[in-house]
Amino acid sequence: MGWRNVVALHSNDAQGQSSVAAFRAAAGVRGINALVVPFDPRADDWTPQFNQIASSYNRIIVFLTTSDNGQALLLQALYVACSQMYRYGCPDASPRFAEMTVEILTLKQ
Repeated sequence: MGWRNVVALHSNDAQGQSSVAAFRAAAGVRGINALVVPFDPRADDWTPQFNQIASSYNRIIVFLTTSDNGQALLLQALYVACSQMYRYGCPDASPRFAEMTVEILTLKQ
């Protein structure tokens, strides 16, 4: 039981790419489909990414980012088309934290 389709929104830097790789591997083992959406951590407007997420109709967003821009991402998610989605935050995401998030997703429904 649990969620089967999620979005992994990750910073397009070394840490984000490492975290999303771990997330995708752990998700795949558990039968979870992950739409991977990268973003530029230096940007301050992520509307295109949130529009892509909203049009996917996924209800779970996993933020694989650092606390440097995690709060700004969450705030923008509230005001863009994702306001009715559930959100899981992963501030200071690491590959192990990404794997733990997948474990949580398999339990939640």
